[in-house]
Amino acid sequence: MERQGKSLYETARDKADEEAVKHFFDDLANEEAQHMNLLEAQFKSIMQSGKFAAGMYETDGNGHTPPAILTQDLADKINAAGFEATAITAAVSFEEKAVKLYGERAETTSDPEEKSSTSGCQTGNRPI
Repeated sequence: MERQGKSLYETARDKADEEAVKHFFDDLANEEAQHMNLLEAQFKSIMQSGKFAAGMYETDGNGHTPPAILTQDLADKINAAGFEATAITAAVSFEEKAVKLYGERAETTSDPEEKSSTSGCQTGNRPI
């Protein structure tokens, strides 16, 4: 999911005409790259030790309100361009699927580190 999102955001960035829209999609692509790095590090930890690695997250999973990155001006610019609007629709779908997947993992895991890494998804705040 993270790779698909990153690829989508990079494509949208490359096709965008407005600098603000390019920057928006570039930020999203960079976020997905960070998610991929965290997931890859956790995969390595599980393969080596059988456990999730501790302390790799920016959040404690208690949830917080993310900053508004999609301003009305930016939304208007995206809506004016067909591909970018379609990319946003697809992005929302990717994020909803990720929140569902990671939220389910947080509810079912007995590993405290995995629970910590995915618990923000239960409230819609993705720590990874």
